[in-house]
Amino acid sequence: SMNERNVWRLSATPDEIARSNEVRLAEFVAFFAFGFPARGLLGFPVVELVAGVMIVVAFLRKAQYRALPVVTTLGMMLAATYLISTWINHVTDVRRLIHIGGYLLLFHAFSTGRIHARSAAIGLATGLSVSIVVSAVELGGGALSARMSGEFADPNGGSFYMLALGSVALAQLNSKLARRLLILLVSTGVILTLSRTGLMALAFAYAWMLNARIMGWFTKLFLSAGMIWTVGHVPKSWQYFGPFSDRVGSDALRHRIELASQAAVERSGYFGNGPGTSVVNVSGLRFFYHSSYLALRNEVGWVGTIILLGLLLWLMFSLIRLPRAQQEPLLEIAIVVTAMMAVSVGEILVELPTAVVIGLAMQHLSRALAWEVDDAQPLQPALHRRQ
Repeated sequence: SMNERNVWRLSATPDEIARSNEVRLAEFVAFFAFGFPARGLLGFPVVELVAGVMIVVAFLRKAQYRALPVVTTLGMMLAATYLISTWINHVTDVRRLIHIGGYLLLFHAFSTGRIHARSAAIGLATGLSVSIVVSAVELGGGALSARMSGEFADPNGGSFYMLALGSVALAQLNSKLARRLLILLVSTGVILTLSRTGLMALAFAYAWMLNARIMGWFTKLFLSAGMIWTVGHVPKSWQYFGPFSDRVGSDALRHRIELASQAAVERSGYFGNGPGTSVVNVSGLRFFYHSSYLALRNEVGWVGTIILLGLLLWLMFSLIRLPRAQQEPLLEIAIVVTAMMAVSVGEILVELPTAVVIGLAMQHLSRALAWEVDDAQPLQPALHRRQ
């Protein structure tokens, strides 16, 4: 019975197998839409609208797992920093606050099992596959500079969606054919974006996937930190190789945006400049920050930044400290890829795909620790021992 689960991973009952293999329509439709991040409806991104509906549906259901206390506490503290920053700076961006609320509720719904992981993964895999194929049909540029258009016309943002969401989807798929097809499509899609950061993250993902089972936790942490650092310290001579030779002008604009961003961040203090303020004016035009770390620090200061990075670090450390049989390298890849892409994109760390990554990683930990809820009564957590 559930109450006897005081060890890592016991054999599933027939009922559990049936539940895990079903595909729920609500999750499939909602997360299919995540493959189309550029679509809008009624002035809102479709991704945010369907996520909002999914959150409402999810919280009408009974929790299957207990929320992990550390992550839940840090999430509540992050929400508090946004409210404090709003109050201190007299900045009221209601839409931004609703977005942050949805972000926190989405990963909490995943973590407590209110959102069916396999159904969401199949929706993500299907949506990404369709979107990548459609976006690749019309390529812009010459033979050596053809770039993804359509949903993933933003090269860095598109690479983030494909790599992060593709990784968490792969972690839930059982069919070898489906997994290989999704890997092929995501790899092709990222290559066609010609995003330098995306290509580095893709190479890292392959290296991690091939070596994750033989690396220890310290090696994984060291490699993760090294790759995140490398993204922001690529030698200039390497940045304009081959198809990237025409990026000098765009990089000059990026540099001006970074300088303006850093100037604002220096005035952000402990609780930031307020939600929705991570935009700068350059030559009379408004631009989002080009670093999610700077954007987060600008909004909620050092306090909020430390809380969210602490959440991600704790989650990553917990995943890589599981027994070998319980580790899921693809979830580890999703977290590190998110941290890598956040170096070059301003809208990453508190975006909904990141909430999906955090939530599915939390649900995996809850399953591994046997933190099930039986008849709405939380069970005792599993003994933390290795077999």
